[in-house]
Amino acid sequence: MEPLQFNWFHMAMQLHNSLTNCDCVTTKLIICADMQLSSRSYFCLSAHILSVMDGLSQSCIYIIYKQKLQNSEPIDLC
Repeated sequence: MEPLQFNWFHMAMQLHNSLTNCDCVTTKLIICADMQLSSRSYFCLSAHILSVMDGLSQSCIYIIYKQKLQNSEPIDLC
């Protein structure tokens, strides 16, 4: 199952990056609203990504990724 989980996480990060790199103001507002909604509802993209990243909570990568996700910034996948 690990390759499937890794691929899902990688594709979710690519989607997040493509949305944050978009020039559309409406898209950026939707991303910000999704992030704010993630604390109250599990049915949004940000909540799913944060729940997947819970396994990384012991590393500094988790802190960096979480901050970038909360600030609606692109995440470096290298």
